[in-house]
Amino acid sequence: MAGKGEDRLTVRIFDQEGKRVYEDVNIVSGNFARVYNLSKLQGPFSFEVTGKNGASNVVNK
Repeated sequence: MAGKGEDRLTVRIFDQEGKRVYEDVNIVSGNFARVYNLSKLQGPFSFEVTGKNGASNVVNK
C-alpha cells in the first residue's frame, strides 16, 4: 500500500462468510507491504485496510 508520512493501518481479513479471521494494527512510515499465508482459508476472502483518517480499501479475492 503506497503512503506518505506516518499512518496507523488496521488490516482485517474476512473469510467467505464474512467472519473476521485476522486483525492487526501497524504503525507505518511510507509504503507498507506484508505477505500473508492464507492457505488454510477455504473459498474467497476479503482484505480490509483502514488508515487512521478512516479511509478504507477492501480487496475481494
